[in-house]
Amino acid sequence: MEPNIIANPELNLPPEPKRSLPKLPLIFVGVILVATFMLGAYLLGQKSMKKTAANLPAQTTVKPTPITDPTANWKIYSNNKYFYSITYPTGWSIDTSNQTPEYLTIRLNTTYPQSPGDVEPIMYWVNLTYVQNSNSLTFKNLVTKDLPQNLKDNFTYSTEKINNLTAYRTTSLPSQLGCEWVYFPNPDNNYISVNFCLYDKTKPFIHQQENYDLFNKMLATFKFTTSASPTDETAKAPTSVVNDFYSAYVNCNRKYFDDLSKGSSTQKCPSLTSYPVLKADLVSELSAVKQADPILCAQNIPTSINVDQAITSGNTAITTVRTFYGSSDNPIKVSLEKQNNQWLISDITCKQ
Repeated sequence: MEPNIIANPELNLPPEPKRSLPKLPLIFVGVILVATFMLGAYLLGQKSMKKTAANLPAQTTVKPTPITDPTANWKIYSNNKYFYSITYPTGWSIDTSNQTPEYLTIRLNTTYPQSPGDVEPIMYWVNLTYVQNSNSLTFKNLVTKDLPQNLKDNFTYSTEKINNLTAYRTTSLPSQLGCEWVYFPNPDNNYISVNFCLYDKTKPFIHQQENYDLFNKMLATFKFTTSASPTDETAKAPTSVVNDFYSAYVNCNRKYFDDLSKGSSTQKCPSLTSYPVLKADLVSELSAVKQADPILCAQNIPTSINVDQAITSGNTAITTVRTFYGSSDNPIKVSLEKQNNQWLISDITCKQ
């Protein structure tokens, strides 16, 4: 029997599976694309930064301006009776014609006209006055005690700190020259008055303001001194070394002789070996002098002293100490040497 044959049969075959690309090559291509994009962005950014930097102004290094002391080369006045000192500009000088321990005038050496074309010269000066407060009055009652009642009622003043000292400033005292007074109370409740005349505040004269500024700079150097034992002078300028030594020496000897004259108990001043600013060989030389005081070049204590600005050359310096006996000026030459960052007094010469 022959088999049955079915014409054009529809084959019932399983479907052919779909082909997919391998996963590893695709990941590799993605990494390449991302890296290329990031590299392009980086290069574009670098180009933009270089272009911006090229348009920026060149940076310059600003060096700080050194701060200098405008009073460094000023002269020093020391009052060795009332124990205070003040410095003043080199263009000013002490008026020795009326100088006393209680009163002193420091004058500007130059005079000015009030305004262009004026003939009458204007002088500027600073007065220093010792004001005794024997009755322990308040500041206001002390300075107004001799004023009429209407001026007492209108008296005003301000309290401030100057060089770490309490000071009272006023313009309420009678004056036709626009004067200003600054009072420094000392530890004994007495006062040192420092005053300057402005002339005209509403219409300032020529150089009036600049000299008023100098007055305030002078005030900033005011200080009280003492007759205490000498202290370490490390790193002090030669002018200050000499001024502090002579102030301590004169103050101590003045107190000793004042107490002696009053019959009070007296304490001798320290020996020269107690002053560390004196070189040892100078101490030996001065101790051998048996006549006049070799420090003061005199037998008496001066009313005041003034130390000129020292002239320095390397590790040596020289200055002149001017001791005053009334209006008489007795100059003393003082030499110094610098050792281990200390200025030491190496020689004292009495000028003939």
